[in-house]
Amino acid sequence: WPILVTDALRAGPLTILSAAHELLTVNMTDRLRHIEAPTLIVWGELDTLIPVDIGYRLQASIPSSELVVLKRAGHNPMWDRPHEFNTLVLKFLTAPVALPLQ
Repeated sequence: WPILVTDALRAGPLTILSAAHELLTVNMTDRLRHIEAPTLIVWGELDTLIPVDIGYRLQASIPSSELVVLKRAGHNPMWDRPHEFNTLVLKFLTAPVALPLQ
């Protein structure tokens, strides 16, 4: 909760209300399958705000995606496990990408 409150104060009430409205009213499921870029999804195992099941559903819907669930991390894995998070992101960003044949 402290992280959530801090984030909410930093973002401001209008931003929080707008984001909450979007999350509750816009269904992006059909659009996820059109994402062509390699996608890294990092989730905290202990996320009490958005369950890890949502991460698995995202991974199943985005064709070239990889889901990594960080142990002992909550809703903000980049703060809870910064070393592991940064290592994952750097590895993902520096991995060779297979270019489509034309």
